[in-house]
Amino acid sequence: MKLRTVDGNLTLGSAYKLFVWSWILSWGFFMGAILVLLVLVTLMTGQMTVNGEIVEGRGAALAAMAPVVVAFPIIIVLHAFMFGGLLTFGAWLYRLRRPLTVVSESSSPSA
Repeated sequence: MKLRTVDGNLTLGSAYKLFVWSWILSWGFFMGAILVLLVLVTLMTGQMTVNGEIVEGRGAALAAMAPVVVAFPIIIVLHAFMFGGLLTFGAWLYRLRRPLTVVSESSSPSA
């Protein structure tokens, strides 16, 4: 990811990009792990409770899980754009008083 700076200060567009990608990757990994656990439990037991009703059979239980598989990625991306904007707004408010200065450190050791 390429973050842009102007006169050593991080641009708000770069901050927004950083917030959005961080949100998508972290929540995507977290919810993906939960989804994998749900699928494994459903495959092992062959039943699932959906809205208080027990769904029997592996195929029916996996079909009942389909809305979750579709909804999770959509919700995560929409939240990323929304909360990325809110975090960027907070960074903008902070930047009104103090600069968001980016300092580059050399990765090679100086002898």
